[in-house]
Amino acid sequence: MLHLRELPKTSAHIFSYIWEMARLLKVNKTFLVVPLKVFFVSFFLLLYQNSQAQYQITKEVYDKNLILGCIDSIYNYNFDRAETMYSELRKKYPNDPSSYMLEQLCLYWQLVPLTVNNQRFLDYSKAINKTIELSLPLLKDPKTEAEASFYLLASYSSLIIVQSKLKEFGKALGSAKQTYMYIKKGFLLKQNYTDFHYSTGLYNYYVEQFPENHGAVKPFMWFFPKGSKSIGLSEFALGAENGLFSKPQSNFFLIHVYVKYENKPLLAQYWANKMYKMYPNNPLVQTYMAEIALMLNDFDKTLQFANFLTVSKKNSNLMLSEYFKGMIELKKNKDTKLAKAHFYYGLKICLENKYTTSDYYGLLHLGLGLCYELEKNRINADENFKKADDFVEHKWAKNEIKRYFSIKKSKR
Repeated sequence: MLHLRELPKTSAHIFSYIWEMARLLKVNKTFLVVPLKVFFVSFFLLLYQNSQAQYQITKEVYDKNLILGCIDSIYNYNFDRAETMYSELRKKYPNDPSSYMLEQLCLYWQLVPLTVNNQRFLDYSKAINKTIELSLPLLKDPKTEAEASFYLLASYSSLIIVQSKLKEFGKALGSAKQTYMYIKKGFLLKQNYTDFHYSTGLYNYYVEQFPENHGAVKPFMWFFPKGSKSIGLSEFALGAENGLFSKPQSNFFLIHVYVKYENKPLLAQYWANKMYKMYPNNPLVQTYMAEIALMLNDFDKTLQFANFLTVSKKNSNLMLSEYFKGMIELKKNKDTKLAKAHFYYGLKICLENKYTTSDYYGLLHLGLGLCYELEKNRINADENFKKADDFVEHKWAKNEIKRYFSIKKSKR
């Protein structure tokens, strides 16, 4: 099943979702070649609901500042203040989609990882559909067409998540087609509409990166226009520096890419420090700060950020904290017994909460593999390295797995 981690899972499960849908519907995978293009360009926008357009529908400076203040409150986990702000905007402009876009964003960050059976999920779905309803008429006015297109792109991308969670795959395909239509508009508008650099950056980077980690999709890649990782990174940087509503997400993806795929922690740290100064209470920011500190062997800072995650009420954050604390015990103290206790507790949280397709599920198994390797327990080491290999995409982690099995092969 598609699992939505706090952020980076977006690209990692684009194609695996398609294959899973085919399996559930018992559809021949070759039948999916035609809609594959539609799904690819839309599914790496699964977190696009976290971005919004340069605000043009409302002209008053006060309203623009209200929107920016609302977004800052959301990303800093001050949800009550954010709700007050978008409610004030809605009273003043009841037919404007912007307040519903802000409500989407606010509910999303309260929900992640998304779970279906609760009132917030229903409210989230309603906010998405209301944004679409109010945005469609604005396409007719040249002055609001671009912004409305952005709202529709974000909302239909969000709707795919909702429909896939509800296993409404036929509806999800319809939403994906709509998303594709608006993403094409985004490529045309990006020069004059800075926030669209977020979507074009996503395409340019992940259309090249995804096949590197998922060889099964390589035969299908000729369906898609080629991208460029370097162009994707430059577009993320443009969004991070100059974007209005997409600035936080552009920053997040720069950190994510430099940590996970590029293995450049110092570059990731540059962008992460900016986000930490702005949103110190955001668990995703704290997670990245811990991950970067661990990559740089700064164990005191790793523990500082891991402790922040420990006190969170969310099981997903507690699972992350257990991973980081286990790695500290393993790398700094060489205490495999205590490290394994953290890793196994993290896996217990994963299993109980169905986080078993996340990157960190694989990294927890990698930690156990490293522990058992130090203990010269080959059977358990093999088992955990193999499980990790099925999930991890971090470059450093894949190198560790490759190293282990290369050593094992040489000893035969």
